Amino acid sequence: MSDVMTAKETDKVLSAVQALQRRVEELEAREAIREVLGKYCRGVDRLDHEVLMSCYHPDATDEHGFFTAKSAKEFADRAIEGARLGFERTIYSLGTILIRLEGNIAHVESYCTSAKILNIPDDNGQKQMRLSGVRFVDRFEKRNGEWRIAYRRLMGEWGIFHPTPTKTVGSFKHPPDETMPMLGRRDKTDPSYSI
Repeated sequence: MSDVMTAKETDKVLSAVQALQRRVEELEAREAIREVLGKYCRGVDRLDHEVLMSCYHPDATDEHGFFTAKSAKEFADRAIEGARLGFERTIYSLGTILIRLEGNIAHVESYCTSAKILNIPDDNGQKQMRLSGVRFVDRFEKRNGEWRIAYRRLMGEWGIFHPTPTKTVGSFKHPPDETMPMLGRRDKTDPSYSI
């Protein structure tokens, strides 16, 4: 029995290594894309312009329903200002994420639900909240080693407006009688930045 591999055995090992390398690269791409999607939610919820811009290539287009932005900066400017003026609080949560990779391009469809406490009261003068279901239909591109959004189209699926129960807003304290609120903050003083 020889310790030397035949050319056929060597080719088989090299082929297996290459297949494994391609699979690892695919998994890395998928994880990088999911990371960008999560950062997008954080950027909107925390009103973080820098984080939101980092999700897009500078020349990206975002068709966001009531406006179309032709750059990452334009989108971040409008989204942050709109969230600041329109909502007291927001929370975005990702659900199903479908990713189809084609080299340095990825076609991505993400399902997202959001809850927002609106700054505009309802017809009775009460705080109101909006629950929404949307999909982000994205084209991601890998440029200079980074996956970011090159094109996004927001697809609204459903929305519900509802009066905000008074016990919902400001009721998260631990323990309930202490002064340290558990409410998140809409800026970089949120505890998530210090962890």
